[in-house]
Amino acid sequence: MQKTLQTEETGDYDALLDGLPSAPASTSRATVPPITRLDFFSLKLFADVVELRNMTKAAERNYLAASAASKRISDLEEMFSTQLLYRLARGVEPTPAGYVLYRHAQSTLGGLRQLNAELSEYAQGVRGQIRVFASLAAVIQFLPDDLAKFRESHPDVRVDLQEQSTSDTLESVTSGLADIGIVSPVVEYPDALQFWHYRATRLVLVTPAVHPLAKRKSIKFFEALEHEFVSLTNGGGWDRLVTQAANAYNQIVRTRVRVGSYDAACHMVRAKLGISIVPGEIAAGYSKSLGIKMIRLDEPWAELSLDMCVRDYKTLAVPARLFIDHLLGRKPGG
Repeated sequence: MQKTLQTEETGDYDALLDGLPSAPASTSRATVPPITRLDFFSLKLFADVVELRNMTKAAERNYLAASAASKRISDLEEMFSTQLLYRLARGVEPTPAGYVLYRHAQSTLGGLRQLNAELSEYAQGVRGQIRVFASLAAVIQFLPDDLAKFRESHPDVRVDLQEQSTSDTLESVTSGLADIGIVSPVVEYPDALQFWHYRATRLVLVTPAVHPLAKRKSIKFFEALEHEFVSLTNGGGWDRLVTQAANAYNQIVRTRVRVGSYDAACHMVRAKLGISIVPGEIAAGYSKSLGIKMIRLDEPWAELSLDMCVRDYKTLAVPARLFIDHLLGRKPGG
């Protein structure tokens, strides 16, 4: 015991190891640290398998045959000499060891994404690129001015902005396809993401100039449900929100026509094809030019929050962190 303590204190590790029994020849492979044979593609594949709970779907996400994906996972299990997944009839579940690997894989892959993002800035001749997915309300109302101001102080940073539904945005941020998402609580937010309040918008009911509801100053949603609606994209954030609100009254939204934007909805309302629900700032811009009427929705959900989300602020590339700080009106790193 005295010799062991002494060699640890002096750092004479060779002497300490000499005192240990040699490993049997059959286990010589285990003396090679497994991490030296670990490839990042297999690590990402494993993380996708855990998130999707399905080997085939994870293989498709990574452009692999299901058999090839299964072989890679089996190789990981052999490498670490432990079972990582429970193979079930309807998918897979991580074992306790699998959860440990998944947690470290997320951390490692996050660092690699940051490395790739920062180095790619030099390869592309720009100082940074930010991928932002946002809801339609944010894209139309608030982001244009905020982006313009950010560009003034950071002219070399490229912002790739795409309009996406809240569900698609949350999935894209979770998978790393987007750096930043701007969403609304029309679906449950995943615990894996970080969120900040960005802005809020007030939804209003819009009607043609001549309509049974046109002279109303405010209205309960169930009263509007007696009339046909100009609805937005089926399954999108607007559709989810309005459908949930109608369900609360045990009613349905009677859709006459669907469109892909609030602008188009206002034009359809002017054409007397139905009534609709749009952000107040957008309705105000069209009320005079199109002659449509704005009616206050007397509903708590009409005050709609717009929230910003990321996987992990600390692991984002510097330009993305600067953009978040800019949108939140705080000092960098605040």
